[in-house]
Amino acid sequence: MSRSIRVLLCSATCSLMSSEQAVQASTDPDWQVNTESTVLSEEDRIFTNANKIRLNTDDSISQAFSISFMQSVRTGLAANGAAVINRSQTMTSPSGVEVVIPSGKLPASKYDEKEYGLSVSMGYKFLDRFNSIWEVLHSRKYDQYSWGGGSFVEYHLPNKKTIVKTGVILHYDYIEPSNGVPYELYASWDNDRILEVQKKKSVGYDVSLSHDLNSYVSFKLNYFYQHSNGYHSNPYMLISVLDGDTSAPLVGNPYFYEKRPKKRNTNQVKLLSFLRFQTHSLTMKYQYYIDDWQVQSHSLGLFYGIEIFPRNEIQFQWEYAKQHAASFYHYYFSNMQASGVVPEDVLALDFSRISYLRDIVGNASADYQLSDFKSYTVGLAFTQYYINDQGKFTLRFARMNQSDKRNQFADIRTWIFQFLMLFSF
Repeated sequence: MSRSIRVLLCSATCSLMSSEQAVQASTDPDWQVNTESTVLSEEDRIFTNANKIRLNTDDSISQAFSISFMQSVRTGLAANGAAVINRSQTMTSPSGVEVVIPSGKLPASKYDEKEYGLSVSMGYKFLDRFNSIWEVLHSRKYDQYSWGGGSFVEYHLPNKKTIVKTGVILHYDYIEPSNGVPYELYASWDNDRILEVQKKKSVGYDVSLSHDLNSYVSFKLNYFYQHSNGYHSNPYMLISVLDGDTSAPLVGNPYFYEKRPKKRNTNQVKLLSFLRFQTHSLTMKYQYYIDDWQVQSHSLGLFYGIEIFPRNEIQFQWEYAKQHAASFYHYYFSNMQASGVVPEDVLALDFSRISYLRDIVGNASADYQLSDFKSYTVGLAFTQYYINDQGKFTLRFARMNQSDKRNQFADIRTWIFQFLMLFSF
């Protein structure tokens, strides 16, 4: 699953869960079932359906247990994740079939991508104020496999209003692309694919602070750091090489495979605040992200809920995000044989005379998820709480629009529909 889809799903889940704390605080069930279904529909491009079910129990005295299963299906155009741009593009299938796409178009052939995930976590309470939490997970899709695990410790301060949580997360991923892994930024595509599995390892450190100021106001501050080492490149992502005069794919060497750094260090800070009153609530979310690829982003979300009937709430949602591009991001390459003027972020080299680029270019990617963009999301959610606070169900509709800051590719418009049901027994 691409990073943008994961981000959308994560953001959507956070939107659904913004009012869930009230339910969890008011009941202590023996067993709890949480089901969630999300549909993301990008206009004229990609359709994603993700479903998740989680079963957990907490005896509130010594231990807790949770198991969850996730399944998603992604169908649509552009298996390499490309977006529509105002220049020609070259794309290939995993088997190497080459297709030249005109300006403003995507290939007509469709693809299907399925992903499955399973996670199990256990918690144990000790020394009166401490909780230990252990989690293992596994996911796979098409040609990618992932294993991970985490260990966390919670400490409840004597004031019973503050919780400090910290932990370590480990991931091991490997990818085995169809027809082998390409040499990045190498001109002779057909003869230069290596078959061995590509691996990536990552370790993350997480620390958070939750505090209830009073019965109406609470907040949560979270910091997450991750270091990953290994194969970050997308084995199907291409960079088109265009003629400097015609903007058409260059004859002979129309594309190169992207190349990304082997290491990545990311930092993320998130702040959530909750204001709860008798008939309305306000949730505010801010997130800052930065990494050593020079990707930097800010996002802000506001969620205002109103009780329209007893145990019925409508929530108005608004989110805004902007991102600064990676240092090695390029819309395309230009051979610059005759023309002398190109955008400053387009690499100006004569590719018709170069067959081996690794030492010349370094790293380069045309993945629009690494580009300069801004997005906004508006949505509406309806929630009904069950009698005796034994659960709830939520319906959410939202619309997201993502636009390129330099207007090089078309806006990506996405409809989001979600259904969440939580009940206990």
